Amino acid sequence: LLAIPVWDRYWLPLLPLLAVLLGRAGVRVQKEILARKGAKTLRRNLFCVFAPLRETLPLFLLLLMLPTAVQSQNGRFPIGGYPEADDGAAVVGQYLAAQPYGTVLYDHWYSWQWRYHLFDRRVYVSWFLHPAALAADLQVFGDGDGARFLVLPPGDSGQPVRRAVESAGFWLRPVPLPAPTRMTLYEVERRSDAKR
Repeated sequence: LLAIPVWDRYWLPLLPLLAVLLGRAGVRVQKEILARKGAKTLRRNLFCVFAPLRETLPLFLLLLMLPTAVQSQNGRFPIGGYPEADDGAAVVGQYLAAQPYGTVLYDHWYSWQWRYHLFDRRVYVSWFLHPAALAADLQVFGDGDGARFLVLPPGDSGQPVRRAVESAGFWLRPVPLPAPTRMTLYEVERRSDAKR
């Protein structure tokens, strides 16, 4: 089976297509009604009834959508009904985007979120297949320039990774973030008693 996160923002690209289909269905229904009732009389009656709406309806709809549009443009309107669905990747990404060039983020669980939040930024995302691969990378590149960070999900699934980091001679210092997240961001630092 495929694991696909069902977030409502994935419906956004489909909304214009659905609107076109609904519009076509409306036109078809209107043509059917006109064909059955006598087109000229019905058209004349509908024009008299809806003529004032033709002028004011677009303005009314514009005024109705304006507050939401202003909120959206200023970033105060979250897309999606569950903005925390990314476990806090937006908060972590914002923190890491402010880090200097050469910063490395080690990751195993959240790769597509980092491609979204850190695209074209100064942070290099290093994906590791298993904890031993992370330990090997740290032993070779751990003392290089730039800060090194690791993101772990909530729960015990990150315990093997923590043990691998410690076996490589490093320790994990939790990074305080400006907002609560489910994932935990750690800065990877060399232990003072570890051999180089």
